[in-house]
Amino acid sequence: MNVSFPSSPAIAFLIPLKPRGDNEASWKVTCDLLHQTLGSLLAQTVPNWMAFVAGHDRPDFLAGNFDSRIAFHQVDWPPPHSRGPRIDKSWKIAFAAMRAHEAKPSYQMVLDADDLLRHDLVDVVNRYIGSSAIVFERGWEFDLSLGRARRCDHLAALCGSTAALSTSDFPLPAGRDWDEWNKVPWIHHGHNKIKSLLVSRNLSFVVPDERCVAYLTGHDASLRQRHRIHPWKRWFVFHLIGRRIGADLARQFSFCPETGV
Repeated sequence: MNVSFPSSPAIAFLIPLKPRGDNEASWKVTCDLLHQTLGSLLAQTVPNWMAFVAGHDRPDFLAGNFDSRIAFHQVDWPPPHSRGPRIDKSWKIAFAAMRAHEAKPSYQMVLDADDLLRHDLVDVVNRYIGSSAIVFERGWEFDLSLGRARRCDHLAALCGSTAALSTSDFPLPAGRDWDEWNKVPWIHHGHNKIKSLLVSRNLSFVVPDERCVAYLTGHDASLRQRHRIHPWKRWFVFHLIGRRIGADLARQFSFCPETGV
C-alpha cells in the first residue's frame, strides 16, 4: 500500500490490532469494528492526520487503496499464545510508533481498534498545539448490545484512546531498537497512568471540554467485555443516566449500528 504523508501531520494514530486466531466469527467482528474506527478518522473535519495499524493479519478491506493516510504494517513475531496479549499489544504500539517516525507528526495517540473519534478531534488537537499532551478525560461509552450511551468524565479508567502526546516530549522510535521502544510511554504506563506520568515529568497538558472519544462495549465477548458491573445493573445505569444512541450522536462519531457488531 502506498502511504502519503500529509505535510506536517498534526497527529499519528497508533492502532494495535488483535491477531486473527482460529475464530473466524470473532475476526469478522474485529474487522468490522476496525472499519468503524477508521471511518471515524476519515470523517475528521481536519485532514492532516495519519494512522498506522500494526497487526499479524491484514483485514481484507485494507488490501487495496483504502486511504493513503492509513497504513497497515505486519509484525513478524508469533501471535501471543505464550507471550500474552498485553505484551503483544504494547509491542504493536511501539512498532506502529516506529513506522510513524518518518511522518514527523506533532502528536501521537494510541487508538484502540474498536473505539471511535468525534469528527472534530484532530481540530481540537490543532487548537492546543504546543501543549505536551491533550488528555481526553471526558467522553462517551457506547454499549452496542443496549444501543445506548452514557457520558464518562474519567474515560481513561475504561479506555486506551485518551491521550495525544507531543512527539517533542515523547519522541517516536527511529528504529527497531529495544532501548528506543522502551521509551514509548505506553510500554510501561497503562492508559490510566498517562496523566500521572505527565504530572511526574512536570509537563503541561490540556483537558478539553469536548467529548471526542467513544469507548465501545457490548460487542462480541471474545473481544473486550470489561464490564465493571453486573449486566442487570449495567442495564439500569444506561437507562437511568444514559441515552439512546440517536442519529445525531451516531453522526458525530460516524457510527453505523447496522453493521451488527
